[in-house]
Amino acid sequence: MTDKSYQVFEALKKARELLAKDVEGNELEHLIESLENIVEGKVQQIDHLPTDETVRLIEEELSYLKALSPSQEDWRKAVQLAYFQVAREMGLQVNHAPTPEGVNALVSLLAKELMSPIERPIRVADLTLGGGFLLYSVIQSLKEDHEVAGDGVEVDELLVALAENVREILNLPVKVHLQDSLEHLLLSPADLMVSDLPVGYYPKENVAGRYQLRRKDGMSYAHELLIEQSINYLNESGWACFLLPMKQLDIETIQKLMQFLKGKGYLQALLSLPKSFFKTESQQKGILLIQKSGDGAKQAKPALMGQIPEFSDKERLEEFVHTLHQWRQSVL
Repeated sequence: MTDKSYQVFEALKKARELLAKDVEGNELEHLIESLENIVEGKVQQIDHLPTDETVRLIEEELSYLKALSPSQEDWRKAVQLAYFQVAREMGLQVNHAPTPEGVNALVSLLAKELMSPIERPIRVADLTLGGGFLLYSVIQSLKEDHEVAGDGVEVDELLVALAENVREILNLPVKVHLQDSLEHLLLSPADLMVSDLPVGYYPKENVAGRYQLRRKDGMSYAHELLIEQSINYLNESGWACFLLPMKQLDIETIQKLMQFLKGKGYLQALLSLPKSFFKTESQQKGILLIQKSGDGAKQAKPALMGQIPEFSDKERLEEFVHTLHQWRQSVL
């Protein structure tokens, strides 16, 4: 995190805390309202709240932020850290926790490699948008070399409000959809799907019944259904990059996925993320890369497997990036 992004984070924290003195709501609602004030360029008052004095103090923070002139990257990292803090204060469930910045960086690296041969405009989607930080990180990275637009789908109204305000601040060409991702979606097909998949059961058995990856008895796993739905909304030869806990990527799950993918796509890579990104070993996640069938798509031989090195081990990390580049050239 840069000095400037930390300064943005501190100003956001002050604005949120000032708002909380006068306006009812939880920490996430105060963060969202603070971001809305930034987007609108003024502090909203309802029934004279916040008070005029509080408005004056918040406006000082807004003026400070404007004078800082943060980059899009500074803004994204600062708001992401602010959401991390809010999630911790509120004790939000694991499925609502933001994706760590190191993971965002690695997924963005993979996205750049996979999309590098494409010369036309690229579309990226995330069916588990949350606050939007993973999708926005990938789009910011791809924008360096491509014309890119995106879609994000999220069922939680507060997270949609957060994602929409972050999108406005970052000025990104992304449509945010408030919807259950496993229902029928009005999305343009994507070239790349990214998703930090929620783990747990999906309660709507009538909806789950439409999917091949449903369980035959009892409730189905949301993350398995979301893998199938993501592939449904991919262009031919498109890629999907999923984040999942390593304990969910056992042999039985992989075999079930391989069976489902016959005639539909290819499991191209399975990579363990650095352990330092997670507090405990049980929280460690992996990256699952799937390519949809289509012109030029083929099974990678070999599939890319292994452990991504720690960021602190620069030599091994450079070797991994070189290996990834060579592997991508052999597959595409």
